[in-house]
Amino acid sequence: MLHDKDVNPHLVFADIKSHGYFIATINKKRFQTNYYFVDNLLTREANEQKTATFTIDATTFGISW
Repeated sequence: MLHDKDVNPHLVFADIKSHGYFIATINKKRFQTNYYFVDNLLTREANEQKTATFTIDATTFGISW
């Protein structure tokens, strides 16, 4: 249901099964997010995998300061 475009037409990426985090980089030229997932939440030795990157150009979409 989360991936249903009728319910969430603005949704580009979703992964509700994996666990992880994202890092956002925002400046006057762009907004970029990198998504990382880990295979085990219970250990510090978990394997980390970069899964997706999304970038929005500020000149196209008008990030304002």
